[in-house]
Amino acid sequence: MYRRIFAGVLFCLLSCVSQGDEKTFLRKVMETDLSVDEKAEMILAEMTYDEKVSFINGSAWKIQGEVKRLGLPAVSMQDSTMGISFHGTSFPSTLIVTSSWDRAAMAAMAEAVAKEGKARGERVILGPGVNIYRMPNCGRNFEYMGEDPFLTSEMTIAYVRAMQSQNVVSCVKHFLANNQDFDRHGTSSDIDERTMREIYLPPFEAAVRAGVGSVMTGYNPVNGFPMSENKYLMTDILKNEWGFKGFIVSDWMSVYSTEGPFVSGLDLEMPVGSPYYDAKCIAALNLADKEKLLDDKVFRILRTYIEKGLYDGPQIDDSLEKNPEEHDKLARRLAEEGIVLLKNQDNILPVSQTEPRNVVLVGANSRNLNTTTVGACTVFSGRPGRLMTVNALSGFKPYRDRETKIRQCGVSDVVTIKNADVVLYFAGLWVFGEGEANDRNWEMSERNRKEIHKLSKLNPNLVVVSNYGGGIETESWLHEVKGFIQLGFAGKWADAALARIVFGDVNPSGKLPYTMVKKWEDFGPVAAQVENPDKLVIWPKDTKYRMISPLGTGRFKVFGGDPKMLKSAAFDRFEYSPDVYDRMDRMEYAEGRYLGYRFLDKVGRPAQFPFGFGLSYTEFEITGLTVSRKSFDAAQGTDVTVTVKNTGERAGAEVVQLYVHDPVSRLDRVYKELKGFEKIFLNPGEAKTVTMSLTEESFRYYDDTQKKWIVEPGQFDILIGNSSENLPLRTSVTVR
Repeated sequence: MYRRIFAGVLFCLLSCVSQGDEKTFLRKVMETDLSVDEKAEMILAEMTYDEKVSFINGSAWKIQGEVKRLGLPAVSMQDSTMGISFHGTSFPSTLIVTSSWDRAAMAAMAEAVAKEGKARGERVILGPGVNIYRMPNCGRNFEYMGEDPFLTSEMTIAYVRAMQSQNVVSCVKHFLANNQDFDRHGTSSDIDERTMREIYLPPFEAAVRAGVGSVMTGYNPVNGFPMSENKYLMTDILKNEWGFKGFIVSDWMSVYSTEGPFVSGLDLEMPVGSPYYDAKCIAALNLADKEKLLDDKVFRILRTYIEKGLYDGPQIDDSLEKNPEEHDKLARRLAEEGIVLLKNQDNILPVSQTEPRNVVLVGANSRNLNTTTVGACTVFSGRPGRLMTVNALSGFKPYRDRETKIRQCGVSDVVTIKNADVVLYFAGLWVFGEGEANDRNWEMSERNRKEIHKLSKLNPNLVVVSNYGGGIETESWLHEVKGFIQLGFAGKWADAALARIVFGDVNPSGKLPYTMVKKWEDFGPVAAQVENPDKLVIWPKDTKYRMISPLGTGRFKVFGGDPKMLKSAAFDRFEYSPDVYDRMDRMEYAEGRYLGYRFLDKVGRPAQFPFGFGLSYTEFEITGLTVSRKSFDAAQGTDVTVTVKNTGERAGAEVVQLYVHDPVSRLDRVYKELKGFEKIFLNPGEAKTVTMSLTEESFRYYDDTQKKWIVEPGQFDILIGNSSENLPLRTSVTVR
């Protein structure tokens, strides 16, 4: 009440200016010495009811917030998981940047995206995506950051802080458990509390700690409630428990009623044309605290825009270039850091630049290499004559000379293939084969597998380059090839980055942020499905290898928290009935915390390629494990130090990984969890020390019976190495 009175008085004072002063109300407020909260309160106090209602709904597809009377500008929002959607620099996917295991690389990408957004007046960036890589089929896995909550959290913090340092709002998404796109509106992700706390919530909490300005809800329901009206997650956890001060925005077209989202914590409905937060619907709500709830939503948006600098000047920053040349160079460097070399038998790579060599590029994806894909991630490459693909040959042209021949041919060109010193086969789908609303098979396409088999018979020096967005099945064909590179969607300069690795100008240093298994049953969710076939709905019953419908979205069902929901003509075509919650599909996360390397540890099976694995053209040695404290209180923590030496003949980078194992626990715990990592560059023969800090969070687990985080006193083992299955160094500490 005091703030409202204060704001009213100050408004009267600001109004008493000369008639020649043409400053808007917003400009007058921003020029005061008031705090961020006080400025937001002042603007809120002056807004009419209609202005407040319009402020919590989109005014165009990705435009919100204009109040001309007060001088509040329209705020433009844009997707950005691979760069500013459609017209920005085409960066590698965030999954590839995460494969660098380099926080600075993720920060560099986020800062570049933010600057390109400001250059266009796009000040709310809809990213990063931080959903956990639960299964490889999810068509949007490449937009996320892998299977591990700690790695994802660290990369999220780097992204959010770097982006918002440029006075651009980062909108982390999709809250929560958007782990498949098949029937994403109609299938509830049913997760127990402990699994949710330990696996799926940490990246979002990390974003809040980093000061993220906005959180976007997912399309999928969670535990039976559509996320746009999931009060427990939005209000109880996100806003109240974590202290989130920003605003929650719906994913586009994912609000299905008025009262449910309004009282549950959703602040902004997008886009224009969505009917439930319009003036008519909100006016019809019979709620005693309606005005208070409305004001809180408006205040949160205003406060965020003020705090992040959106009201400090024009929305467009004319001093910035929209697509600066240095961002092209950055895009290539990020691809080079994130490409993962997985197999290199007989050192088939790198291809020599000092001896005559004949290299052949084969496969449909060599001519149409996917740099990005369809959906919110779409960024046109900007290369002549191309939109989302490039011809891989263009990246290899700098290496062609009289001694080195580089050709491109079809699988049927037997003579050319037989005469090659190295055959690079590009495996992948067409550009619309996976992406938003389009999950894919775990297996390669039948065409890819047949062509690999045929090529391996023609030439043993075969290297497969995967242009799939994430992990794929390899057991059926891996023995037929000498090399395997996980390229993924590597952005505008994917071809050039790949060529520089193939010819050794870049030493690969990427490490997998997810586990690649040998058999379908080696995925935790699949094992849970086998054990509980009636409780887990992941894939259509006609096949066990996919999560896909003909058009990706399956069916679109409308959910509503109130049978008296208000509908507009735009939504009359969708059926609604009070029993809709009883009719939704349920996807039980029966595997709990056991996914990826956690599951393989539990059942004692090796991965095909472990989490954190990636080859280099040089060798590294990790030695000298020490800890700063062997016994300590949990709040004190300890520092862990090792020495890393490049024992090979090439400069390169290694990723040191630290895992924590709890030998004895009152509640069941996974065998080990990643709790530290550092990437370090070393010249041949060079050695450096690496220090990683363990905090109270490194040793805790969530006790769902007590509804709190617990650190049990006792011994913990510290495991150090360069992948989840190569941890040769070990020591123990005691937490008191």
